[in-house]
Amino acid sequence: MTTYTDVLIVGAGPTGLTLASELSRWGISCRIIDKAQHPSTTSKALGIHSRTLELFEQRGLLSTFLQNGLKAKDAYLHLSPTQATHIMFKLLNEPYPWIFILPQQDTEAILLRNLQEQGVKVEWSAELTQLYSTAKTVTATIQRAQGITETIKARWLIGCDGTRSTVARLAKFTFKSSAIEELFFLADVTIAGQAHKNTIHAWVNKEGVVATFPLPAPNKWRVIINLPATKANNTIEPDLAILQQVLHQRTTWPLRLSDPVWMSRFKIKERLANTYQVNQVFLAGDAAHSHSPAGAQGMNIGIQDAYNLGWKLALVQKGIAQIPLLRSYQQERRPIAAEVVSTTSKSTKLMVSRTPLAKPLRNTLIKAVLGIKWLQKKVLYKASGLRHTYRNSFLSVNKFEKTTIKEKCSRLFTYIPVAGDRAPQVTLLKQDGKNTSLFEEFNHPGFTLLIFEACPACTSTKNINQLTLEAKAVFRNLVKVICIQLTLLPDTTFPGTLQLKDTKQQAHKVYRASTPCFCLVRPDGYIGYRSHEFIPGLLTQYASRLFIV
Repeated sequence: MTTYTDVLIVGAGPTGLTLASELSRWGISCRIIDKAQHPSTTSKALGIHSRTLELFEQRGLLSTFLQNGLKAKDAYLHLSPTQATHIMFKLLNEPYPWIFILPQQDTEAILLRNLQEQGVKVEWSAELTQLYSTAKTVTATIQRAQGITETIKARWLIGCDGTRSTVARLAKFTFKSSAIEELFFLADVTIAGQAHKNTIHAWVNKEGVVATFPLPAPNKWRVIINLPATKANNTIEPDLAILQQVLHQRTTWPLRLSDPVWMSRFKIKERLANTYQVNQVFLAGDAAHSHSPAGAQGMNIGIQDAYNLGWKLALVQKGIAQIPLLRSYQQERRPIAAEVVSTTSKSTKLMVSRTPLAKPLRNTLIKAVLGIKWLQKKVLYKASGLRHTYRNSFLSVNKFEKTTIKEKCSRLFTYIPVAGDRAPQVTLLKQDGKNTSLFEEFNHPGFTLLIFEACPACTSTKNINQLTLEAKAVFRNLVKVICIQLTLLPDTTFPGTLQLKDTKQQAHKVYRASTPCFCLVRPDGYIGYRSHEFIPGLLTQYASRLFIV
């Protein structure tokens, strides 16, 4: 039997489910398969960072997530019985200054339900066994239960099937890989004697590392320990007695473990795909990059891969944009994965090292970086994904007005959201007096043009109307135009726009819009184009970068 679809997604984890949902909301025909018999039943990845929560809010999913997990608002890194470095997530001056803790099976359940509501069902017990890709199509052979075989022809195939990706193997992707020679045990258990349910703790000493993460279930915690990867240890299976012994040795707290729900062991294999695309086949999530779990990065950057790739595939498949647009996926996402692989590798090796110099070096670095608030804030912004940027992408264009040397110097010390950065969240007032937020307004399949009035005397009605007409001519029904005003004018002033009032000038401050300017926000919530000049033709020129036809 041979069937046809626009996009075939292999792997129904968080990345695959997110990508299928993104394609579906654009009206793209897609199928998603997984060789597992049913959805995951283990907790695996726990931490959802601030940027991922923002993306969930932009898709109307955030409230569902927040009803199910818990907020880890602080972390403590214990370097000795009397010394602990306090990591304060509140230094993130953003809507979600915490790590949201939710077991992966619950994250997948929410994403799966959302996908089903869009009319797309995961095909379980469907294993990819053969793959043939040309420059135009992909032919995949699927083995189902009871030996049933199906051939699926698709224009695109996306491998979201994890670290042991069948797609990567069959499509002959190559990787840069390495390993950290250390053994890790993890367990979800009940801990007696552990207080502060919203706090993460880690103990680091010459014997090794212990980390505890709160779980949403009452008195349940995730515990992770490391052991030397000796021949003897490599034969040991996770055991509650071993975990209890290690906790007693490495912490000074009277922690008592019981009632294990799930225990597992793992070694860290680091790898990064040399390319994210071979012909019509792409990799995303753990299939493209795997690394140490330090910092809870893996699931987050996989979900963000999906948001980045989804809208680009949709525009190309619909014939709105040309195929070269897809080159930006690797250009934007691979550098972020490379940075995550590198930083998590270095931090993990530093934490587990048992060399004589390790402890003084480790303690000095931790005090130097995390012990200083502004440096800790910088680390948190990077780890949260809020400072992941596409500034070097060919899709990112800035057109600033001429500035003085003083203004240029001030930009070195002041964060200004520019093309390639995420579009920050702000609350605004609608014509009917009700509040809305930019993330609510981003919840549509298309671009959003933000026009900042800055000062009414500086911004002519003619300029805004010309810009609006150009945006709608270039992007057609794929753009929403929002005029952010200091004083709301009658809603007939700017036809075709949504007029919102910046009551406390919050939006102008956050976007550093001291003069009239506009930002074109991409469908994935990143600024693609920023200009301080209202010159006809600018958006038309930018559309050519998107290969829009």
